[in-house]
Amino acid sequence: MKKKFVFFCIIALILTSIFLFTKSNSKELGTVTDYTPNVPMVKLYSGGYENSGYVEKVDYVSKDKIQLKHLSGAMAGVSVYSISKDKILVSYRTEEDLAGDRQQELDENYIDLSSNSQETILKGPIKKGTAWTDAVDHGTNAYEITGVDVKVNTPAGDFTAIEVTYSSTDSTIQVKNYYAKGLGLVKVAIEDYYAMVLSSVFYDFDEVKDMSTYDTLQHFLR
Repeated sequence: MKKKFVFFCIIALILTSIFLFTKSNSKELGTVTDYTPNVPMVKLYSGGYENSGYVEKVDYVSKDKIQLKHLSGAMAGVSVYSISKDKILVSYRTEEDLAGDRQQELDENYIDLSSNSQETILKGPIKKGTAWTDAVDHGTNAYEITGVDVKVNTPAGDFTAIEVTYSSTDSTIQVKNYYAKGLGLVKVAIEDYYAMVLSSVFYDFDEVKDMSTYDTLQHFLR
């Protein structure tokens, strides 16, 4: 009888330890909101298509919306993220060839425009194996969290990130996006194509406060 009691006590202790470890690990990984930029910033990336570099300005951050403006070569665009406890949704997106007198288009505020996108780029819970799909015009996009606590080394620093693998039914290319807490995207790796990594982060905009958004992006991209 005493041996049975000791055995059950040991089993209970093991199960409790597993529960506490899982609960602690879940808290440590956080929620999807932790993996977005937490303040306005400019993020400069090296690499990318034809090694042209990429710059992203996070110019609006609130509890449930983030606006990002980006530039790569002659192309510029805007993305608005709608954020809830369990997912990050791209609710608005535009891509423009902003040559010549069209540069002023990036000065617009897109936060309150009607949604033109329903792409979920990150979904909870934050754990390996979480998967989801999005139906789009050209087929179906599939996403999966394929890694947590992934070490990502970049010129801007070393980060612990989550890895989200993305694929589409209309393409054989596989994309891996890496998100770090407080910053959002820190690396993109497109299989057999190119990689793009975070090289610098700027929080002080004083030197560009009188520039247009387009000129600001050009300034940091140079």
